[in-house]
Amino acid sequence: MLRNGSASVAGALLESCLTQLQQARSEKSCRDVFAGYLARIIGPQWLLYFGVLTLNDRLTPLLAQREGDDWQPDRCDVDEMCSCLVESQKAGHQSKRVPSVQLKVKRDGVGTVRFFRIGGHAVVIMVTSADMRHPLPEDFRPALREFAFTLHQLELEEVAKGAACDQLTQLLNKRAYQDKTRRRLLAACIQRSVASVAIMDLDNFKKMNTDLGYLDADRVVASVGRLICESVKGDESVVAGRFGGDEFMFTFDADADVAKSVMQGILSRLSDIKPCFTGKDAVDKFRNLGACKASIGIAEYRFDALRYGNYDSEVERAAEDVITKANKALTKAKERKNCIEVYRELLITPC
Repeated sequence: MLRNGSASVAGALLESCLTQLQQARSEKSCRDVFAGYLARIIGPQWLLYFGVLTLNDRLTPLLAQREGDDWQPDRCDVDEMCSCLVESQKAGHQSKRVPSVQLKVKRDGVGTVRFFRIGGHAVVIMVTSADMRHPLPEDFRPALREFAFTLHQLELEEVAKGAACDQLTQLLNKRAYQDKTRRRLLAACIQRSVASVAIMDLDNFKKMNTDLGYLDADRVVASVGRLICESVKGDESVVAGRFGGDEFMFTFDADADVAKSVMQGILSRLSDIKPCFTGKDAVDKFRNLGACKASIGIAEYRFDALRYGNYDSEVERAAEDVITKANKALTKAKERKNCIEVYRELLITPC
């Protein structure tokens, strides 16, 4: 354990821990950072167990612990801590950066067990060796508060992500897609640049629903969603979402030629998808349907000048115009099926 003579070292460790917690992008990395810090400040030989108890949205307890730890908290203690969390959340503490509160200390055959409620979000469970006689250092508390705050922020981000996500395909849902598209169009309007929209419908989806049944047809849609996610992953210039049923929409920070190139890549891989059907009959029926194909319509909008007096009006008109034209291109593509059509009239707003 670090003593008073090592104040500068302790300060550096704390600063490093706080920085790493602020940069953590997952609950696991957050836990690993904090557990590593604890081991450094009290000594790895004294820290026998580290775990975090949380409640999900159904108030089911979830216990995540450090890898390699085999100690398990008593069930009665877990129930007691869960009740504490429920009361804390009802009191509205979860959104506040409240100080850590040591709820309970007990001793068992292994050592000393400490339970801390942190920010109304979770309970940290620590087990230190029975041979450890010195108290926990004061540096532990600011790190614990930062740990609580980071965990809560990560949870909020996960909730927001879930609210914006189409559960079947993991793409943006309709509302989230519309919000992001509006922001992309606004940026293009301010920068006097171009944006494009692509609309993709699966071919013969009504027959697919009839032949496969709705559940297996949904599995086809889910597979298409995974393909789209893989195709646009890491590409910040495109926003992809599911509008419902078998309709997918894309917004590009680029012209129609770029959009067509990306969509051609997706279209060429559609026939390779392998949905996870429930039975062999569905696999055979899917094969008899000619695998998966789609029709795609694309249109672009060039923001060369403010035509409607302000950005909000311009973006609203642009969204309506470009989607209408992409739909017209889609209608034309559906006449041939399994192809891409681009609305060729380039809309250039007059000065």
